[in-house]
Amino acid sequence: LPLELVSGIRFSDCETVTLISQVRQDVVDATGLSSLDTIVAIRAGNDGEGNYAYYSDVRESSIQNTAQAYTEAINFAMTNSLPSIELEINRLVPMMPSQEDL
Repeated sequence: LPLELVSGIRFSDCETVTLISQVRQDVVDATGLSSLDTIVAIRAGNDGEGNYAYYSDVRESSIQNTAQAYTEAINFAMTNSLPSIELEINRLVPMMPSQEDL
C-alpha cells in the first residue's frame, strides 16, 4: 500500500477481526483492496528475503490494536524513507447455495 494511499481506507470493528469497511476508488485501483477484507498482518521494510523490519500480526486483534499497528507501520516507513507498507488480508467470499440446495 503506497504511503500516499494510506488515508484511503477505513476500518470497522467486527468482534474479533478488523474489517476494511470503506476503500477509496484510487486505492481499489492501485491495490485491489476491497470492503470486507480482513487485515491479518501489517508489515514494512522488506529486505527482499521475506524478513521485515516492522511486523505485526493483528489476527483476532481489536480495532484499536490494528489501528495502532497500522500507524506504527506508516511511521516506520516514513522514518526510513520507504515508499509503502504491506497489508496481509483475508478476503471474505459470499457463499451461494448450490443448485441442489435450492
